[in-house]
Amino acid sequence: MHRPERGTVKKRRTPRTAAPKAGTASHAHGLERRVLRVRDALGARAATNDARLGLPEGNLGPGLGGSDRAGNARAASCRLAEGAAVMNRKTGKRRDKGSPMQPGQSCIAFARLTAIPLAELIAHMSDPRVALHMPLLTPPWDLDTAARFVAAKEDCWRRDGLGHWAILRDGRYVGWGGFQKEGAEWDFGLVLRPEAFGMGWRIASEAIALARADPRIPFVTFLLPPSRRNLGALARLGATFVGEVELGGAAFLKFRLETD
Repeated sequence: MHRPERGTVKKRRTPRTAAPKAGTASHAHGLERRVLRVRDALGARAATNDARLGLPEGNLGPGLGGSDRAGNARAASCRLAEGAAVMNRKTGKRRDKGSPMQPGQSCIAFARLTAIPLAELIAHMSDPRVALHMPLLTPPWDLDTAARFVAAKEDCWRRDGLGHWAILRDGRYVGWGGFQKEGAEWDFGLVLRPEAFGMGWRIASEAIALARADPRIPFVTFLLPPSRRNLGALARLGATFVGEVELGGAAFLKFRLETD
């Protein structure tokens, strides 16, 4: 039998533990810890970016990031990992984070409208393809119109702690949208530039995921003009048709989505 030479110590092998299998609780917890570490790092970067863009700290508002820099970083960055679990603040239950960014997909981020040059808003809202499904839009848009529009949206943030965002794709403005309180209801609207029309469902999914985690929003409503024929995105979100309503002298189709 082989013996170690005098003066040497025989090393013991440490048994290797198998990596947790995907789909198990330990795997989900480990993945979430990695996500949180990356998210904290992004939070520090988001603070620098906010200062550079002139955004107020916690620009997502209370309940959707608020002054929580980590929450701001989550919405201001792409989905970090597939299969990570997050806590639903209303139910206290864990749920899948949902709709992660796939390889090659563009990054969607939300910012305040005050970060967007008024000229970009004017160009967006002056496009006849945008006006096609906006019966309440009153052209022409000029600097005064755009400034009053942004001021009105900022008033909603101050009054309700929530409002409309500027939507960014890979850092470039592609539209605006978000939640606006109408009486006791939170109405969701999304107005995209024509080149981003195909991204409506993905952007809406990101926003609705935030609403599901906000205890103030038991349900979301949608108002669409009858000219909108393609309603598949609403069906995919799980919204149901409520009926036809009138607003500002124009007819709209009303849908409702439960967020519980």
